[in-house]
Amino acid sequence: MSGKGSSPRPIPNPEKFQANWDAVFGKGEQIDKKPKTITKKCTRCGQYFDTDQASNEHAGPCPKPFFF
Repeated sequence: MSGKGSSPRPIPNPEKFQANWDAVFGKGEQIDKKPKTITKKCTRCGQYFDTDQASNEHAGPCPKPFFF
């Protein structure tokens, strides 16, 4: 046997291959790594708030209720 599948096929023009690869699959665009905000319910006052922190309470004092 002559080593079937043991080495990759030679690429005659690597620059053209790379350009075609980028045209088909893109150049791997950078993804925004912004923290995702999550809506949580405060354990002290019961109001919902958006945060990217692990805590279940507001960062500062609880805001005054808006329904009064």
